[in-house]
Amino acid sequence: MINGIDKDIYDYVNQELDNIEEEFNVKVLYAVETGSRGWGFSNEDSDYDIRFFYIRPVKDYLRIDTMRDVIDNHDLEEKEYLYDLDFSGWDITKVLSQYRKSNPNLREHILHTMIYRGDCNFLKGLPDFDLTTLKHAYGSMTYNNYMKYIKGTRTDDFSPRVVKTYCYCIRQILAWLLIDEFDDINAPIKIDELLDKFKDLEIDGLQFSDQLLQDMRDCIDYYKSNCKLNRLSERAIMNLSNWIHTFLQVAKTAQGKKQELPDIEIYNTRFRQILEEMEE
Repeated sequence: MINGIDKDIYDYVNQELDNIEEEFNVKVLYAVETGSRGWGFSNEDSDYDIRFFYIRPVKDYLRIDTMRDVIDNHDLEEKEYLYDLDFSGWDITKVLSQYRKSNPNLREHILHTMIYRGDCNFLKGLPDFDLTTLKHAYGSMTYNNYMKYIKGTRTDDFSPRVVKTYCYCIRQILAWLLIDEFDDINAPIKIDELLDKFKDLEIDGLQFSDQLLQDMRDCIDYYKSNCKLNRLSERAIMNLSNWIHTFLQVAKTAQGKKQELPDIEIYNTRFRQILEEMEE
């Protein structure tokens, strides 16, 4: 294992990243495993979600037309892999733009530990992410998942799509609560590490009983087993559904005011510094 990744997968992904660099004439600065594997609740059907940051040659940025700032399945749809891989990359300009906007997905990419190559040192020293913006994002993601896949669903529906959505909501809510409780953007990414934070923690408006925490773990374990373990009950689903609904009410009344975006020149300056380093 390398950084928590099977060595064969690690080597193969890096080989494909080399191919992307050559095909698109870019340099991959950072690549990480995200999705259910990065969050710690993958199962045997889970694919590999590889997210990467890249930079182009300096001359490619000296143009008057708008340049595509992503490399994703639209560009790679003809590719055939030995494994079930999903690549998506952001140009450095998009990375810096989304950092300025406190994008929660970017926050998680930076904090993930299943790293294929590189690091995020080029982002050090930039202003902190806005906590209120992150909370809004996690609250919105939870609401959308709840409304689309959970609300109105039968309590005996233990299908993978529904159970996976409960796992998503659990993770998003716990991250929201840690950010809200401690004003800390570095809420753990792995769901087991998030759950451990709530062993002896009391949050106003939300109860964390031993039974609730066990229901969360049972839900996660059930999904990790490809929904084959006989460890998830209708009572547990009802308990989790009620808890998520209660959270949405708490989050609705706890919305703070987002800060103004930091001065864009901070990020323009960092972009120019990165380009200068490339030319050295």
